[in-house]
Amino acid sequence: TISDYKEYADYVLGADGIVRDANGNQLFDGSGGDKYNAGGCNGSKGWEYSPGPPVEWKIGDDCGGDGKFYVEGNITISGNPGQANDPWQVSLMAEGNINISGNPQFTNYKDANDSAGVQNIFMLAGTDIEWSGNPSNTIEGFIDVGEQIKLNGSPTIEGFIIAKDKANTDDHVEQNSISGNPTITFSGSLDTPFTINTSGDVSLTIVSWNEL
Repeated sequence: TISDYKEYADYVLGADGIVRDANGNQLFDGSGGDKYNAGGCNGSKGWEYSPGPPVEWKIGDDCGGDGKFYVEGNITISGNPGQANDPWQVSLMAEGNINISGNPQFTNYKDANDSAGVQNIFMLAGTDIEWSGNPSNTIEGFIDVGEQIKLNGSPTIEGFIIAKDKANTDDHVEQNSISGNPTITFSGSLDTPFTINTSGDVSLTIVSWNEL
């Protein structure tokens, strides 16, 4: 389950509106409407909490901050965070869905202190992912979706996408689809957290794959 990966997060954006670090220490209280400015920007910018239901954390500017973010709910990214020559370095993990619109310029976050598998996390969603946009930079990592993915744009991905296609508990995306002009270069040798035996994760074996 997605919760198995919470231990890898730098920031946990909670269902209660509290932002915590990996050790559970409170960093910020967004439950009153203030935004979590993780990027060091001026003004009211950054991650915004919505209690829902469903719970949502959303970002539409350059103040999200680099790192690995675990969200106890849905993630919504809009606007144009990041620049082509200075992309937002982020790994996203959501218990719910991830919805990306606009044209964010981002790459997956790689911390030299992490194992190769953790560095290769780009997006993990408990339910659905809907992603449109045309990032300029190559994303070296993998995407794991609990239910369905809708990919519409022209990203360049060196890694792989896994959509488990479980029965819909979230109707944000109802069937898998890829449109636009994405370039996905399969990397069967890419390390993933599934192979980190010390953390108790199971082993992932790819037995076949399809070109779309």
